[in-house]
Amino acid sequence: MNNTSNQINYYCYVYLQEAQFARCLQSETLRSYRDVLKNFLKTMPEVQSLDHLSPSIIVEFHKRIHRRAQEESREVKRSTIYTYHSKLNAFFKWLEHQGYLTPGTLYNKVPKPQQPHYSDVKALSKKQIESLIATISLANPQNDFLRARNIALFYTLIYTGIRRGELLGLRTFDIDFDQRLLFIKAQSSKSRRGRHIPMNPLLTLSLRAYFKLLCKRKSKAAYLFISSKQDTGLTTHGLKAWVEKYKALSGVSFSTHSLRHTFATSLAQNNADIVSIKSALGHSSVTMTDRYVRSIGSENARVYIDKLSF
Repeated sequence: MNNTSNQINYYCYVYLQEAQFARCLQSETLRSYRDVLKNFLKTMPEVQSLDHLSPSIIVEFHKRIHRRAQEESREVKRSTIYTYHSKLNAFFKWLEHQGYLTPGTLYNKVPKPQQPHYSDVKALSKKQIESLIATISLANPQNDFLRARNIALFYTLIYTGIRRGELLGLRTFDIDFDQRLLFIKAQSSKSRRGRHIPMNPLLTLSLRAYFKLLCKRKSKAAYLFISSKQDTGLTTHGLKAWVEKYKALSGVSFSTHSLRHTFATSLAQNNADIVSIKSALGHSSVTMTDRYVRSIGSENARVYIDKLSF
């Protein structure tokens, strides 16, 4: 075994390269793996080689994460701990499978944390959503294009429940106004399955208004939602800045995931069946959907999506 000082960095690099080019993981998933490994190496600078890895080191990593959060007067979300565990465990499994670590050294040696419940993520109230819509509608009074884009962007998230990566991967031809359908490509879907989502009438109107100004702007960007500063697709960083901006302006704490959760729970409250909700969310199983919603009835997803009004 080569015990060079950058050995652990090297194996992280090889693992991420394989994840990106051989396994073809989605960009959001790949980013999550990269962020977890980067945070682990930053938090545990004494870990320089594979020989330094052990169950006690992983426990120490989690202790430091909690200690840092306490120093910053915040809590570590259960979902964050679960993500750290699952991503690191996958890396350790790979190290053992490739023969870099002796089988049974690390994989599944650290107790698995309790799986997060989506009930921990609170759906936004009607009042909060109205506040966000008002804030977005009143912002940028001198820029019709930007205001139309922001309204269409928010409505796309709240009326379809699509994931962040799916939103950023949307192209203009993924919108079918005649059939009132929005298409999510398999390449941008976490489940690797393409799907059509019925569009709520208000979403349709907002997208039509945005399309009109987008055509007038003569944009050559490949993506549906473009940057406010240049004719390129909106980036992950740009979307994050967008969320932070309207959190500050509206006083409403939200995220793209909380909007997805709001969409799902609102469908359930309107008695949508679990299969329709699963289909709209792009889940691979109803078990995943059930983490979002507990009480559901039965019928067609379009009926319920059309009923939503924020």
